[in-house]
Amino acid sequence: MKTQSNMAMQDLPEQPLISKSQDLRRRALQGLGTQAEAARCETELRRRFLMDPLSPLFLPKSTVENIEPDKHLTGLSAITSKFIVATADLTTQSDGALQDLLHNVRVLLQMDIAFVAEFVEGQKVFRHLDNAEHIKLPFKEGDCGPLELTLCQRVVDGRLPELLNDAKSVPELWDLMIAKTLNIGAYLSTPVVLQCGTVYGTLCCISHSARSALGNKQIDALRHVAKILGAELDKRRP
Repeated sequence: MKTQSNMAMQDLPEQPLISKSQDLRRRALQGLGTQAEAARCETELRRRFLMDPLSPLFLPKSTVENIEPDKHLTGLSAITSKFIVATADLTTQSDGALQDLLHNVRVLLQMDIAFVAEFVEGQKVFRHLDNAEHIKLPFKEGDCGPLELTLCQRVVDGRLPELLNDAKSVPELWDLMIAKTLNIGAYLSTPVVLQCGTVYGTLCCISHSARSALGNKQIDALRHVAKILGAELDKRRP
C-alpha cells in the first residue's frame, strides 16, 4: 500500500525530486531526519531512471564496457541513477562520480572522446574529459580557447545541430580548427543548463568516424544526462 509520503514523492517533477533526495540524505547524515525517508526518495529516483532496478546494467565502471551495444540506452539510465545516488549529499566527493559518469556515457554511446566544457567570459574551458585509451588528446582539463571559434557555441546558438552523423559533409564545421584538431567524424553535443536557466556549457561526445547509426534516441539520452549534470553543477555553485 502506498503511503502519503511515497505518493507525494511520485508527484514531484524531476528536479525537485533530485533536490529533495539531496536534502533528505544530508539531514539524515546530520541526525535531523531518518535514513528510511531518504532511502524511499532514492528508491523513487531509481524507479524513474532505471527501467529495472535489478537489471544487470546497474553495474560499476569496470564492467560497463561489456554491456551489449543494443542495450546502451538502458545503460545510460542505469549510470545516471547511480550518479544521482552517489552525489546525493554535499559531503560526497563527487568529482570521481562525475568522471565515471562521463566515461560510461562515452563507452555506452561508442564514441572516442567525451567532455564537459564550461563557458567563461568568452572562453570555452574543458572541465572534465574522457577518451579511449588509443586516443591522444591535444588538450587537457583546464585548457581553454575562444568560445566563438568552437563547435559548442554553434550548437548552443543553433548554427549547428546537436547531432551530426558525418562532420566532413558540413563545410562550416570542418572549417573550424577544433574539428580538424580532434578529427571529428561525428558528434553529439547538447547544452548543460543550470537551474536558473543559465547555460553552463556543453556535454559533447565525438567519434573519429562518421556514424550513421546515431539518431534521436542517442541525443535524447545525452540531453537527459546533461540535465543530471546541470543539477549536480548547481550544487557546486557558491
